[in-house]
Amino acid sequence: AHLFHTKYERVWRYVQKFSEWMPNDHRVRGMVDDFEGTPRLVPIPPTQATVNALFPDADIRSEDDMQRWYARQRVSPPSKDGEPRNGEEAALSRVGPLLYERIFKHYTKKQWDKYPAELDASVLLRLPCRVSTDDRYFGDPWQALPVRGYTRLFENMLLSDPRITVKLNVDFFERRAELPAFRKLVYTGPIDAYFKSHGLPPLEYRS
Repeated sequence: AHLFHTKYERVWRYVQKFSEWMPNDHRVRGMVDDFEGTPRLVPIPPTQATVNALFPDADIRSEDDMQRWYARQRVSPPSKDGEPRNGEEAALSRVGPLLYERIFKHYTKKQWDKYPAELDASVLLRLPCRVSTDDRYFGDPWQALPVRGYTRLFENMLLSDPRITVKLNVDFFERRAELPAFRKLVYTGPIDAYFKSHGLPPLEYRS
């Protein structure tokens, strides 16, 4: 499913020109083993409820409690400058070993086809460290679905403007020389194909 969400009011105002929208707050639950090895269905990204379900001794009751729990869990990178050298060190410095081993390590392998230790630190430094009870997957203020679907949304966006020409079944890389002059080009195809067209090797991780 495609889930529309944005933190920008101007974007939200713009898309409302082309469709009616229904509110949609996306929530994700994962089956994760608790400290005794018992599977628990918990919110992901982790919230106060996630930590309390997996580690009852944590007894998180407020955002301050959650901040202190994270502070106790976090592991500083072993490098002299304190900077993580790979994704695993970055993750441990963000969420600590308990959440890392139970959630982020294997989730990263599933998403990227690489374990965190094989990825650059910047990838895992983006890990969400939520301290609230908000269990929505996205924290953006505007989250919704187009009432008549995305096909109708894009038809309304593209077909109503005479300045826009839609061409289907066209290979961008074969026909790019035929494009009219432009100030800015937005490419939305497979990222590997784009890099390949510039003579670069395939990405080493799943894209």
